[in-house]
Amino acid sequence: MVSRAVIECISCESKTLTRTQLGYKDRQKHSFQCPTCGVPISFEIDLSFGDGKFAYDDPKDGRLVTDRITDYDELAATLTFSDDIPIPLNLPDMITPHIATFRRYEDFESYRSDEGLRQRWVQHDFEYAERCRVHFSRGNWDLFDGESPSHHEGPVTARSRLIDLYNFYTAGFSKFTLSPRGKYDLLRLLAVISQMPLRALRFLQVRGVLTR
Repeated sequence: MVSRAVIECISCESKTLTRTQLGYKDRQKHSFQCPTCGVPISFEIDLSFGDGKFAYDDPKDGRLVTDRITDYDELAATLTFSDDIPIPLNLPDMITPHIATFRRYEDFESYRSDEGLRQRWVQHDFEYAERCRVHFSRGNWDLFDGESPSHHEGPVTARSRLIDLYNFYTAGFSKFTLSPRGKYDLLRLLAVISQMPLRALRFLQVRGVLTR
């Protein structure tokens, strides 16, 4: 399903027609630059009501136009958004993201499998990983081990738990991007570490997991 909404720039009052493919999340957030003055505008859609109902929140740096548009020449642009499908540039107004990308798969079975894993990560596994990350960052090992029993042979240590957590994040995000291994893996690890409080980092330094 595609929802249409007209958003007026709060600065220059240019109007943009947004076409948003509604996905599976409870909320969708999208952003764009005003095609006239360049001011960044963002909007969110609340999809948590069920039964196909949804509502737009007030846009940031923009206003929802509730009056019916009769003269489409007054629109500065028509932009299409989707949480699930990469959108081709200059997508015609009457073509949905699904139709524009229908059957454009090198391997449909692989795509279906990967898409299932992506949806599982977004809807379930990411929240589980975040709980484990919080337990790790606070040193709550009983809670961490209860959520994520170790699969390593030998003693369970802070280092082995960090490896398990890192591998889980890497596996989850791997279905969203195609990146050469190496420096990007390090960047992902640093992104995880950057969210830890200082006392957790000091604990890892003492245990020899991290070095200065």
